[in-house]
Amino acid sequence: MVLAERPWGVSLIAILRFASVCFYVLFLGLANGFTARHGTPQDARTASGGWDREGAAKYLDERMEVWFTTAKKLRTGQSETTCVSCHTTIPYVMARPALRGAMKAPTATPQEKRLIEETTRRVESYDAHQLLYDFNESKKTESRGTEAVINALILASADAAQSRREPGGPTQQALDRMWKTQRPDGSWDWLDFGLEPFESVDGAYYGATLAALAVGIMPGASNNHAAEARPGIERLRGYLKEKYASQSLFNRVWLLLAATRLNDLLTKAQRESLITEIQSRQRDDGGWAQE
Repeated sequence: MVLAERPWGVSLIAILRFASVCFYVLFLGLANGFTARHGTPQDARTASGGWDREGAAKYLDERMEVWFTTAKKLRTGQSETTCVSCHTTIPYVMARPALRGAMKAPTATPQEKRLIEETTRRVESYDAHQLLYDFNESKKTESRGTEAVINALILASADAAQSRREPGGPTQQALDRMWKTQRPDGSWDWLDFGLEPFESVDGAYYGATLAALAVGIMPGASNNHAAEARPGIERLRGYLKEKYASQSLFNRVWLLLAATRLNDLLTKAQRESLITEIQSRQRDDGGWAQE
């Protein structure tokens, strides 16, 4: 997962370009809803202001395939799985189902199916599989917290994409693990290699926003939360709200996304102020700079 260790031929520029495309797809989906209410299907290139949906889909799938091929392999049961990553896997998990919705393509891609299958195997072998990083006790603890959150988000997203009414068995198991590894302050131990924005001290807040997304998109989340999860959810809300003012724009944007799924994370004034800041910080080339 760590960007500092890239013996796999995956450059930082490629990772950031991939993430940028995913974020574009994802946030365009938030703006437009990616739902059938926008009328009949249109040409892939002209439907949304001229952007090429099919080209975006091809690029995302190809980059995910590169990650599967070149990323670190982890012992999982009797076989191996690919290391999950904040910089590649999570953007893909969030963006690809939304893009399929825009393209009227209900069937998951081979890459999505592989992610679900490998994540399920990781969840079902928690006590026996190889950790993301195990070269010291600190990294073991950080690996457990990081993967617990990411696995829950991947499987919750898959269940939601399939329009399940309740979480599947592996998804519930992943969620249970996530709450078990939550820290008393409401966050999770997170991989820290001093690499902004994903793997640093500030990454714990980013990880908490991913946990909030997992909870918010979990099938059945809109009408009930299991009694045993409610204390964890309240600790999570408290952490995200208490630490919000000191966060980078990157982390606050992720909270804005999480707030579309889990209520009572941002006030109306905070939400409107953040959206204004995002717009004002956009550069002439259409992108944003890391702080």
